[in-house]
Amino acid sequence: MNVLVDTNALIWWLLEPRHLSIIGRSAIQQADEVFVSAVSIYEVDYKREKLRSSGHLANSILARMPRNMPGSLPQLGLTVLDVTADVAWRAARLPLIHKDPWDRLLVAQAMSLDAPLVSVDAALSAYDVDILW
Repeated sequence: MNVLVDTNALIWWLLEPRHLSIIGRSAIQQADEVFVSAVSIYEVDYKREKLRSSGHLANSILARMPRNMPGSLPQLGLTVLDVTADVAWRAARLPLIHKDPWDRLLVAQAMSLDAPLVSVDAALSAYDVDILW
């Protein structure tokens, strides 16, 4: 089985695995392939830059994330997944249950992969995708 991890699950997996649920941690450990979306790379670095510009980065867990995520994640055994036009198209057409466009892209990617999404966001379970937490 393959899994896609959302941004929070990625951060916790790399830095504080105890924050993951037993189910989420087990799914990642047992997966044949663990996918990380380019969306999560964007989200981490976007939030990290906002914190840096406000002077609050030093106190954030994001300060401990790899600086070069596209280069570092594969070295950590994770597969980086680009956002394709088909995934963007699918995400745009999802019902407006969840308003966060980044989470909607992750749902569309999980659907495209036919893989569960490791996520703490229970609202995503309203979509036709398996959420592991």
